[in-house]
Amino acid sequence: MRKGHKIGYGLGSYGGYQAIMLDVKNKVYHGATESRKDGQAAGY
Repeated sequence: MRKGHKIGYGLGSYGGYQAIMLDVKNKVYHGATESRKDGQAAGY
C-alpha cells in the first residue's frame, strides 16, 4: 500500500497467484506461481 497499490480483503473468496519480483541488490528475478494455476510466472 505504501507504493500506491490498492489492497482489498474478503472472506471466503480464493484466487490464483502468479508473481515476479526483481531483487535489485543481486540483479535477479524471482518467479512464483500457485500450483492450482495453469500458467507460469516468467520474466526476462
